[in-house]
Amino acid sequence: MLPLQRSIKRCLNRINRKQIIAITFLSLIAIITWRINERAGEINSSGEVPYKAFGTEIIPHKDKRSESKQYLSYQPPGGGWNNQRIAFENAVIIAAMLKRTLLVQPLAPHDRMLELKTQYNQSAGYTIYNMLTTNELVSVSKLIDLDKLSSLLSVQEITSNHHDFLKKYNTSSWYVVCHNGLAHAWVDKIPARFNTGRLSLNFKKYSQNFKKIAKYRQVCPEKTENELGVWEFLPELRKRQEDIIYFEKGSLFVRHIFFTDYKRALSAQKALIDWIQPSPEVLYNVARIESAIGKPFNAIHVRRNNHKTGLGLSIQHWLLQLTKANALQYSNKLYIATDEANLTWFSPLKEAGYSILFAKDFEIFREIHESSSITSKDIIGFHEQVICSNAEFFIESHYSTFSRIIERYREVLFLSMTVILDFTSLQEERAKDFWRNDKTTEIFAERRKRSSTELENLCSLRICLCGGQPRSQAWERG
Repeated sequence: MLPLQRSIKRCLNRINRKQIIAITFLSLIAIITWRINERAGEINSSGEVPYKAFGTEIIPHKDKRSESKQYLSYQPPGGGWNNQRIAFENAVIIAAMLKRTLLVQPLAPHDRMLELKTQYNQSAGYTIYNMLTTNELVSVSKLIDLDKLSSLLSVQEITSNHHDFLKKYNTSSWYVVCHNGLAHAWVDKIPARFNTGRLSLNFKKYSQNFKKIAKYRQVCPEKTENELGVWEFLPELRKRQEDIIYFEKGSLFVRHIFFTDYKRALSAQKALIDWIQPSPEVLYNVARIESAIGKPFNAIHVRRNNHKTGLGLSIQHWLLQLTKANALQYSNKLYIATDEANLTWFSPLKEAGYSILFAKDFEIFREIHESSSITSKDIIGFHEQVICSNAEFFIESHYSTFSRIIERYREVLFLSMTVILDFTSLQEERAKDFWRNDKTTEIFAERRKRSSTELENLCSLRICLCGGQPRSQAWERG
């Protein structure tokens, strides 16, 4: 045996098992410390994340769950970003329940879709979305924190246009789904002994006559629902073994999804509340703007262009709403999210004592506007939704999906001065701590106390828990 080998052998004989474990543990600590210091180098000396105004690069994310080899994806619907967002949210809920990897589609700028609509004399449906090039689309990761979402389910981001997406996966096996959720209700599963007669009556409150639906939403006209006029999506989709479940023709745009199972309803709400969050870049930009505004501040959303209802409302309407709410007692600072180009139209608000602020007043929004004439309006609008949700008092354009998203944010934050949906029974002192614990459980539990033997539909954040089943069966599982 060589001298070096003998020396090594003597050293190993002197080290017992406990010492080996201790050395290994200290090595792991050193590696973890090195990684933390490496990440810390990404933050500057002031503690701020060094983001650009709004870059064009894709925000990378690492799935925190093992990727499934089975996927779920969708044809984005027509309309603005908020309609496209609803389809994305529904995709998250269903993919998570099916334990499939979600292929997230990019967002299309609304103004560009309207240009193509006029140019080709078509309705602003999904066919217009498919006309856009890759450079005209915005990756979801620029707006939504996919890194956070990947803690819920495996996510892959599609960054190409829809034609290229279809070509990329054309060798996979597909199961194509098309159910119109505006004309027929979607429900997770109808269990045995469920009061289907009452269930059908409740669903009809949320359904429309097919011919009265907007033309670009008249997709999937074929009769594929059951005799109740509803689609039970879990029994059908859970048994599919194809590589991709694909919702075609923009059919994943569904305003309300119904659940007969309490735990699944909670899981769906948790997906919307806890896992679908603005990206760090958006939150950083919003923090800068809110710091410049100064808190507290009020906000309104005034939708006017290309909307008959909005154009019919005068500035006096908005002034009256603010007066009724005594908004000045909270703050004279008023942020206005609007598509109105003539900002002098808002002068009466200034004369009434409000210090009015618009997107143009902030450098970060001017930088975003200069970065892309195609997508900047929608990107700024996404930021404005977060800003308005943090306002002390907010007045909505009730006819706009843009405002509904803000009200949803405010419902989660519990900041709305006029408490929306069915929270009126909550005591004020309890409201302060309402969202610190289990938000979704509290939403349904508070209503359960006031329910009789048969439960009505209880809806919040587009998720509805169905009535029609005795409490002992419907609730005790939760």
